[in-house]
Amino acid sequence: MKTYKIVPYQSVGQLIFGMERQEVRYLCGSFKNYPTGFPVENHSVDDFGYQHCYYTPDRKLEAVSVFPEVTLQYHDQSIIVSEDIQFLLNQLNKIVDDLKYLEFDESYYSQTLGLMIYCPEDLVENVLIFSEHYYDEENEYLMKHFGVTKFE
Repeated sequence: MKTYKIVPYQSVGQLIFGMERQEVRYLCGSFKNYPTGFPVENHSVDDFGYQHCYYTPDRKLEAVSVFPEVTLQYHDQSIIVSEDIQFLLNQLNKIVDDLKYLEFDESYYSQTLGLMIYCPEDLVENVLIFSEHYYDEENEYLMKHFGVTKFE
């Protein structure tokens, strides 16, 4: 089982937010890449198979998505990511008290940890660990058109 030490809004393992895309590719190996982003596809993602890395339009790392069967290390706490959302939530609730369910996204969010757990039908598909400004563009769009942000 792969283990990633996370520092909220700063890093996932040896990947540091703001790192150049070429550095990430060198560290992570072979990949597939494609455009992504909301509300426009001006961002990109590299799919390394075991994780996805998301980049800003200027090719800087801004988020990392990991999948079940990994362990996240936060300070001295180990968080085993499994497909079972209740198992994962029970672990996280021992560490943080700010988990919030976002019904429209089928996700849980922790501001303390800077992570989003995507779990449609209560099965964890991935955990996204993101940089401080990862959702800025999406929140600006949502506020302008709907009067809310992603986390409200």
